[in-house]
Amino acid sequence: MGILNKSIITKEAFKVIGLEIDWSPDNDKPSENEIAKLWESFNESYSEISSAVPMRCYGLMRFPPGWREGEPFKYMACAEVTEVPAELPGEMTAAEISRFDYAVLTYQGVIDEIKYANEYFFSEWAPKIEGFRFALPHCMEFYGEQYTSNDDPQSVFELWFPLTGKN
Repeated sequence: MGILNKSIITKEAFKVIGLEIDWSPDNDKPSENEIAKLWESFNESYSEISSAVPMRCYGLMRFPPGWREGEPFKYMACAEVTEVPAELPGEMTAAEISRFDYAVLTYQGVIDEIKYANEYFFSEWAPKIEGFRFALPHCMEFYGEQYTSNDDPQSVFELWFPLTGKN
């Protein structure tokens, strides 16, 4: 359990469709907070996304200009799509993510321990990444084929931190 791998990748621009909320960080466990409830709603309506790329779901965090830790931001439970239809299902929204370089942490464990992966990135890895620096306006969680559930210690997901040019 814990950090399985770390890498720097380039992801080309892509589109997502999902459900989005304004979220204020709180002290609730990740498995019980408003984001967990959003995922429940998203999972119930996932089949309505006709252009979804199988096994490519994201927790997209979008931050407003000047955002500081602890302030509210937008969180979107979403699926990567091949195209955005003219009419979106239900209360879903679409977003396009630009091409970016990412520092990617592959993590194995329960979702309630996600803070340890974030702490590792910001305190251990980010300060040592040569040639790049962490850059908002977004971060992502990636849930692919190895993700099983929030409470499975064998579940694997990734945290994607956008990077920008040379230091």
